[in-house]
Amino acid sequence: MTQHRTFTSLLLAAAASAVLAALLGLVAPGPADRVGPEGPRSLQLPSGRLVAVHAVSTGRDGQLDVPDNPGAAGWWRGSSRVGDPSGNTFLAAHIDSPRQRLGPFAELYDARPGLRLVLRSAGLRQDFRIRSVQLIRRESLTARPDLYSPSGARQLVLVTCAPPYDPTHGGYRNLVVLVATPSGPATSTGSG
Repeated sequence: MTQHRTFTSLLLAAAASAVLAALLGLVAPGPADRVGPEGPRSLQLPSGRLVAVHAVSTGRDGQLDVPDNPGAAGWWRGSSRVGDPSGNTFLAAHIDSPRQRLGPFAELYDARPGLRLVLRSAGLRQDFRIRSVQLIRRESLTARPDLYSPSGARQLVLVTCAPPYDPTHGGYRNLVVLVATPSGPATSTGSG
């Protein structure tokens, strides 16, 4: 009888501890508490500079509707989100504008493999390491679905314009394309 009371007392104490821990937030969150994939809101460049990110679509002409302000980047809604297990998150920004100096994506010109980028959404953060930086002809971007596909390996792709500038042919002739791979999975920031 004494063993039965001791066992019952232990069960009641364990149940009380579990309830107290849950009330104090000491229990690990369950699947319902995890943040699902979200559209990016900011990007931290290797220099530490933060760039606001806005969701964008393509226009009637098929061109990405990049924010006019070179201080902000556009996330193509058709690409992967922060927290997606695969595919490319595609961000583009103007290098400058007629009324503003160079924007933060000018930093891509000097970016080198191994440098860190941090992509954040409302409730998630994912770190990336630069894998490659290349210069391509502007017209060839549409022929490179590997850069903006929402399937395949998980990557972050950043794009901005590059010289030469030719106003008779619509502006910059080239693009700088930076590709980065995740350092690990997206993690919750606790502010979702």
